[in-house]
Amino acid sequence: MSHGLLMPLKQRIQRLSSQVPLRLILVVPFLLEISLIVGLTGWFSLRKGREAVHNLVSQLAQEKSDRIETEIAKFLEMPLTVNQITARAIERDRIDVSNVRNLQALFWDQLQSFPSINGIGFGETNQGHFIGIASREINETTEYYIEFADDETNGDFISFSVDVLGQMTTSRLMRQDFDARDRPWYRRTIGLGHSNWSPLYRPISQAADNSLAISASQPIYDERHVLLGVATVTLQLQYISTVLKQLDIAYDGQAYIVDSTGQLIGISDGTDPLRAIALDSQYSEYFARPYARYSNQPVIAESAHYLESRFGHWSQIVEQKNLYFETELENYFLQVRLIRDNYGVRWRSVVIIPESKFMVEIEANQRLTLVLCAIALVIAAGLGWLTARWLTRPLLKLSEISQDIAQGKRDRPIPEGGIREISQLSDSFRDMAQQLQTSFDLLEDKVAERTAQLQEAKQLADAANAAKSKFIANMSHELRTPLNGVLGYAQILMHAQHLTALEVKQLNSLYTCGNHLLSLINDILDFAKIEAGELTIHPKVAHFGKVLDTVIEICQVNADEKSLNLIVTRSLDLPSYAFFDDKRLKQVLINLLGNAIKFTEPQGQVEFRIQTCNPLISKPTQEPPTETTPQNSLEVKFEIIDTGIGIADGDIERIFQPFEQVSTPDRNTDGTGLGLVIVQEILNHMGTELQVKSKLGIGSHFSFSLHLNTDFCEPLQPNSESVTTATRDQKPVVSRPTDVSTLPQESHLVELLHLAKRGSLNRLSQYLDTLELEDSNFRNFCQHYRQRVQTFQVRSLVEELTQDLELKSASDPAPDRLR
Repeated sequence: MSHGLLMPLKQRIQRLSSQVPLRLILVVPFLLEISLIVGLTGWFSLRKGREAVHNLVSQLAQEKSDRIETEIAKFLEMPLTVNQITARAIERDRIDVSNVRNLQALFWDQLQSFPSINGIGFGETNQGHFIGIASREINETTEYYIEFADDETNGDFISFSVDVLGQMTTSRLMRQDFDARDRPWYRRTIGLGHSNWSPLYRPISQAADNSLAISASQPIYDERHVLLGVATVTLQLQYISTVLKQLDIAYDGQAYIVDSTGQLIGISDGTDPLRAIALDSQYSEYFARPYARYSNQPVIAESAHYLESRFGHWSQIVEQKNLYFETELENYFLQVRLIRDNYGVRWRSVVIIPESKFMVEIEANQRLTLVLCAIALVIAAGLGWLTARWLTRPLLKLSEISQDIAQGKRDRPIPEGGIREISQLSDSFRDMAQQLQTSFDLLEDKVAERTAQLQEAKQLADAANAAKSKFIANMSHELRTPLNGVLGYAQILMHAQHLTALEVKQLNSLYTCGNHLLSLINDILDFAKIEAGELTIHPKVAHFGKVLDTVIEICQVNADEKSLNLIVTRSLDLPSYAFFDDKRLKQVLINLLGNAIKFTEPQGQVEFRIQTCNPLISKPTQEPPTETTPQNSLEVKFEIIDTGIGIADGDIERIFQPFEQVSTPDRNTDGTGLGLVIVQEILNHMGTELQVKSKLGIGSHFSFSLHLNTDFCEPLQPNSESVTTATRDQKPVVSRPTDVSTLPQESHLVELLHLAKRGSLNRLSQYLDTLELEDSNFRNFCQHYRQRVQTFQVRSLVEELTQDLELKSASDPAPDRLR
């Protein structure tokens, strides 16, 4: 199978290569090779450069991610340590935490000792009292606040501003009816039972200044393991951004940290995450959450969208990923890593570095590579072209000399070649030219001798062919003369009266056999004319409708004998007269219809269609045209469709070959096998061609179109609709008479039977009219057989008239016999 597919490809390549000049064949592959090598070199160089950049960026991002993880770990360790110090101090100093104000001095010292924390507090478990000390930076100045919620404040949360000595100055009510046990950090710690980090929340402390924070909380127990309360250390997110800013992400890079929900924890530019987002218009500022995808910095927002679309959710990122994403303005390298501890921190650090900062030098090298490649390609093309010209010039000269030798100019001098191989080729070509000259001389002598022999043989063949044609014509004449005499006497005897049924049958058989032999002789004579090129067409003005009627009447007899349904459909705008060869057209139609009837089984169907293919323009005249009158062209299409045995696809070409017949083993047909050959030749002389469509076992469809010259365009019928005549299964209107007394004389029956067998339906109908006029007792008889004539039931006519003749002969006591 692969061999069959490769063969057409090889042939196509050979055809294309035969049209390509040698110079191109020498230059183009060389240029393609150079282009491919240079292109691959540049591509590998660019690819390796990009890989080197990716590796460098990955190492840089890895370094920054390691530093972020280290600094965040240190930063997160401090609040947990402060909580542990608070728990040990309460246990060591036996501080009564039922009065939360007893922790003020301890918390003040711790806040002074650990400036990286923003606030420290304690929530009492019995009554929900709270104490907290917090600080914030305002214009490079640290302000401190002591905040209580106990019996002295009537359960309200009040924040006191203090000076650097820790003395309370002014107060501010932050929330009424405050209960520390309702705060999220307290409830989360009690639920877990150990140290933990809270989710992001908005503190109510005066030091928070509407910023978000996280808290590290730890439950405090006494020596009996009774819960005393929860100690908490608060970190504002702005301080985490300050830590990231100190890392200095190089190459205009950016870094940020988010929690498991995608909320910003810190940004490397030092911005407070809550102030680094674009607030959604449908939420108030109080309820805003710093989701990274809503950042007012496009790089952070687009990278967050990219990670969320790639992983679905931030919680799905559980290991380090080195990624590459594109935006409308810039492409970026991105590294994302999980930061975690044992107390609930599940953050993700993201480091973003722009690609353009690294690709400037690589792109410059790429442009230089392209310029060098172009220069190398131009130089290679020039050298290749000069080399090809140097090699092909002597070859082109030899090609021109070979063309001149082919045209008969064998005296051209052959030049010497400069290159060794081409010089050898020139010498071989020179020897070949000398051998060709010698061979041509010998060949011319042989051709002259052979031409004389062929001329003599042609003359003998022409003489033999003329003798054959003369012999066939003479034999046809010698055979047709006695055969016409036999047919004539048979017709005379068939007109005789008082014939018995057996005699009528024998005469009919004699007449049929004679006609068949005459048709065979005519076919052989026509074929001889075709071989001799003497078949001619003799058009004349003829009645087109009468030709069709004659063909239908002749074929109707054969169709009825086989019980076939012959359907005739013809357009009503057919001309009455036309200029055509009526005999040849009649021969073609009878042959085609005869074949259709012959190869269709009984009870089958044969359809004969005659239709015009273009409208007539001329107006009808009252007189038939002559051959000298102007003529218009009318195209008429003839179709013969049968339901016979059909023809296989492989046999359709065979049926147009002389003496070829297509038949099945169980069906041998008579004939010479020349009918369709003669039909095709006649149609070719008429300027058309026979078309065949057939399916084995279904039927055949023969058709051809004929251009008729006509000026007299009167239709056969007064309207323009088609006429369809079916010739089977017609129900009789008048029943056949069975009384012998209502039958005409035996002589009349013999004449009617003779006309029915000949298929002369028009004369038979006239004979019935004459009988009815002579004796009205024969009315039913005449009407019955007239109906048979009108419906073309020739077979029924012959059978019933034969029965009536036998019945009449049996009732006659002394019938006359043939003398």
